[in-house]
Amino acid sequence: MNDMTKLQADMTKLQANDPAVTSANFSNQQLGDDAIVNLCNALSKNTSCRVLDISNNQFGLPGLLSVAQLISTNHVLTQLNLSYNQLDPRGALALSKVLPTSNVQSVNLQNCGGSTSAILMSMMRTSRTSTSSSAHRQQKLAPSITDDGLSNEQKKSLVLKEESEEL
Repeated sequence: MNDMTKLQADMTKLQANDPAVTSANFSNQQLGDDAIVNLCNALSKNTSCRVLDISNNQFGLPGLLSVAQLISTNHVLTQLNLSYNQLDPRGALALSKVLPTSNVQSVNLQNCGGSTSAILMSMMRTSRTSTSSSAHRQQKLAPSITDDGLSNEQKKSLVLKEESEEL
């Protein structure tokens, strides 16, 4: 079975809500916006897939906005791998708004470009101003975010800088 046939078969299983499919790995498939939008549509009503790996693909803002929409409506996904995609800052902002209230507990943002910092900053800001249940979920989520573009020291520096700007 070639890659395209396997991709179509996997997509069909997701659309059919096959309970045996708990993880969807679409990494390194050169998926563009249309394919990511179709994938997110397939997952929108799926009740068994908990892990989505769409790392190292070629989608832009429309694809990332679809991922954000998916996260806001799908309450089954707990792990998301977006690594090695260049995230558009507008899409990153949309993602940062839905992650704290979603069931996603782990997000891999390794090598996602400069907007990864914007996501982390926005999530830190959200966790301090959210309701207690969202803040609690955010505290669970934050340690699981992977981004080797920022060291722990740099992250602390960003938090301190942001806090001093609020004063």
